Amino acid sequence: MSKINQERREKAKEWRSESKQAVSKPSQRKGFKVLTNAPSFREHAIRDEYIKLIRSAEKSICLNNPYFFPGRKFIRELGKAVERGVEVKVMLPLRTDHSSSDALNQACFKKILARGARLFLYNKPGVTFIHAKTLSVDGKYGTIGSSNLDYLSLSMNCEINFFFANTALAQELEKQFEKDLQYCQEKLLREHLEEVKKEGTIKKSLSQTYHTLNGFLIPRQQEYQ
Repeated sequence: MSKINQERREKAKEWRSESKQAVSKPSQRKGFKVLTNAPSFREHAIRDEYIKLIRSAEKSICLNNPYFFPGRKFIRELGKAVERGVEVKVMLPLRTDHSSSDALNQACFKKILARGARLFLYNKPGVTFIHAKTLSVDGKYGTIGSSNLDYLSLSMNCEINFFFANTALAQELEKQFEKDLQYCQEKLLREHLEEVKKEGTIKKSLSQTYHTLNGFLIPRQQEYQ
C-alpha cells in the first residue's frame, strides 16, 4: 500500500471516530446532531442524511446550495417527493466563481425541472453569488453546514454539517429562503429547453465536456446512480 493511501485510510479512520463521537453527544437526544464526511470514497454520512430528510418530507422542501451536482439518485428523491405532493424548491446561484461549476449546475436544470421541482436562480445586485448551504423540510427539520451537493463534497472532501429537528430553526431558514426569493428568477422547463435549443454549438460542447470530465475525474460510484 502506498504512503498516500495509508495516510488516507488513517485520516478516514480518525474522521469516522470523531463523527461517531459527535452524533453520540447528549445534544442529539434533543434533536441535534453533527455529521462529518471522512476523506474516503466510502464515507457518505452527510449525503445519506440529506436523503433521509428528503424522504421524510410531507409538505415542503427548501434547498439552497451553490455547487449542485449530487447524482441521479439524489435528484430522483426530489422527484419522488414531488410525486408525494411535496412542494420542492431548489435555489442555486445564477453564476458561481467557477465556470466549470456553472456548467455542472446547468447540466442539472433539466433533470430538476423535469422531476417537477421548482428552480430559482439567485442574482442579487452587488452580491457575487449566494453561498448558503441549507435545507429545511416541512418547517421542522433541516441542516446547515459546509458541504456542497457535488461529488467532491459528498465523497472526497472533509465536510461537517449540523442536522436538527427544531421547528424554530427550520422555520427561520424558511423565512430567509423566502426573503432570498425576491432576488431570484424562477427557471421554467419550457423556457430552459428553448434556451438550450438556441445555445451555440460551442457552449453546448463546453457544458458536455465539463459534465464528462467530472464523471472521469470523480469516482462514479453505484450509490450515486
